[in-house]
Amino acid sequence: MCRKLDAYIQKSYLAEIEKKNAQLQALQSQINPHFLYNTLEAIRMKAICNGDRDVGKMLYSMSVLFRSQLKDADWITIGQELDYCKQYLELFEYRYNGIFTYEIDCPVELLGIKVIKFILQPIVENYFVHGIRRQDQDNRIFLKVRQKEEEIFFQITDNGIGIADSAVQKKNQELEQNDYRETQSVGIENVNRRIKSVYGNEYGVTLYHGEGRGLSVMIRVGMEKSE
Repeated sequence: MCRKLDAYIQKSYLAEIEKKNAQLQALQSQINPHFLYNTLEAIRMKAICNGDRDVGKMLYSMSVLFRSQLKDADWITIGQELDYCKQYLELFEYRYNGIFTYEIDCPVELLGIKVIKFILQPIVENYFVHGIRRQDQDNRIFLKVRQKEEEIFFQITDNGIGIADSAVQKKNQELEQNDYRETQSVGIENVNRRIKSVYGNEYGVTLYHGEGRGLSVMIRVGMEKSE
């Protein structure tokens, strides 16, 4: 019982520290975000008035992402999390027009379950930074959500550049131990650290090789229905 109590205290304490650190980092990185959001809206309306609907749609997606960072609670539904990720994917679908597509597969009954926010977008962003093959026209991301007992699994699979076996093993060891020394995948580590601090060390992010090529990222969280 003492061990369980100690584990619970450690989990709650670390979660609160992570939350405070995240809040501090957000405050330090924001330069009047409301001004930026309102400016994006003004530019979007100007683009639409000038007949450039593609730019208008891209700015709308960007505005939605900014608004979600400003207003939403720390816990959101899977449906909301997927919507934010979709807005981000649509931005790059316009940017890489004709060479990139995406697909999202999530059972309707999982959409209302709550998770901590922004656990998908950083993983997708890592793909666009390190994995997309700009010279090819068949780039693709497939995002699948599934439930197994009292756990939720998010699987993000791409057919991009991928990484070597040794790099996958090293990264998974770092993710499991929550210990990062030399890295270029800040987004993946941020997601992993936040998940472990909230759900426990048995949860987090794991990398796998994709089918044929590319990378598959598995995100495992507990099935929390409320804060």
